[in-house]
Amino acid sequence: MKNKFDDLRIEDLEKHPENLPLFEKGVEEILTGRCYACKDHAGVKTHIRLSDGTRFFRSTLLHFFLNQHTKAGFNCEQAITFCEAYRKLMGWRMFTDYPLMQWIKQVVVEPFFINEGSKYSEKYVKRTDVDWQLVNQEEILRFVCYVGIGYCKYGYSFDTINANRLFDLVTQMGSNEAKRLKKEGSGKLPEEWIRFKNNLLSFHANDVFATIKIVIKEECEEAYAQALDAVNRLLEPENEFPDSYGIDFRSPDKKYLPIKGLPKKGIHQFFANAVIYPGLHDRIEKYAHLAMKEHQWYTNLRDEDALMPSSFAVFALGLESETYFPLVKKYMDTCDDEHAYLQTKFTPVFIEKYGLTEKSLPVFISCVCSFQNPEHHKVFQEKANEKEAQTLLADYKDHPEKYLPSSLKESYDSIWNTVITTIYNCRSSKDNKIPERLRD
Repeated sequence: MKNKFDDLRIEDLEKHPENLPLFEKGVEEILTGRCYACKDHAGVKTHIRLSDGTRFFRSTLLHFFLNQHTKAGFNCEQAITFCEAYRKLMGWRMFTDYPLMQWIKQVVVEPFFINEGSKYSEKYVKRTDVDWQLVNQEEILRFVCYVGIGYCKYGYSFDTINANRLFDLVTQMGSNEAKRLKKEGSGKLPEEWIRFKNNLLSFHANDVFATIKIVIKEECEEAYAQALDAVNRLLEPENEFPDSYGIDFRSPDKKYLPIKGLPKKGIHQFFANAVIYPGLHDRIEKYAHLAMKEHQWYTNLRDEDALMPSSFAVFALGLESETYFPLVKKYMDTCDDEHAYLQTKFTPVFIEKYGLTEKSLPVFISCVCSFQNPEHHKVFQEKANEKEAQTLLADYKDHPEKYLPSSLKESYDSIWNTVITTIYNCRSSKDNKIPERLRD
């Protein structure tokens, strides 16, 4: 047997059945909240520690519970109760843990489906040579839908692929649960929050499939106020609306922000229309803070148009007033610099309007650094060559600590190089294109 201070794994039960009481104790302590999660040096939750010091590898007890629970006669509510306790302990990544999908594969996929696709593009078709004869089939299928909902709510945007695959399996097995979820959502949110209409607008949201549909009937401030309030209410953290979602918007007025290269979609139009009302700016800013999450996306934009939720709200406010410079900077610092680049379309418009000033320079730095290969634009050099901007850039070069947080101290030189070479469209901060006082 292992020492209790080693991480127990499922094979430690398979090889040593005498460990069963420890595993049962682990399940009990997860349900009662007596154990806690431990993190590694990178802050990742790697194992569970029981009240007596016994440790389990992060997914071991989830694996154990599902196996034991299935043998005992599957009960969906009991399984969800355990999984919710486990999620609160270990975080939303439980939905990407191996045991959940492995359990579905063993109990539903392998016995009843054939993959007619490929390893990288799965297409499951129900087998005709077997019967779906599990005693608690509806219980199991409801739980599969629960896992699908988890992918939608807590996973990355691409996890919706896994969710839809699970919903398809459930539908092929004859259950109406996925169809109900598509029509009604999870049922956890009040009906008046997800569906309403009046003489100004109609609003419909689905917290399972991560969709929001807004139709403005009468162009006025009150219509957009109601729409923003409805969206913001859904995005409050306690309501657990998915972090990646699509907003489908229609209205008679088709305004767009003065930023070339942005997709002319409904979500773009929504904030371009709403921002003309100063009385709505606080609501738009609230939306931006609620929606802004790294690695999340508007799901109804093309992959090449990938933008983090909050993008159009931030762009709209950022071009309205210096008041929103901190919001723009926060957004740019949050952006996934590997997969999103359309935020760079905002930067030249921003600099054209505000120039390079003491207030705008920190924002410009964040804009430039929000993408790994920032694009040069002639307006950068034009504004940088102004006398005030030259003095400011020289001060930034010599005293970066005045413009950048100390947490980036080790990156001061590389950030300066990125900023100055982007401004002057050159490869090195020593290039002759750069004014001598700014050259390294």
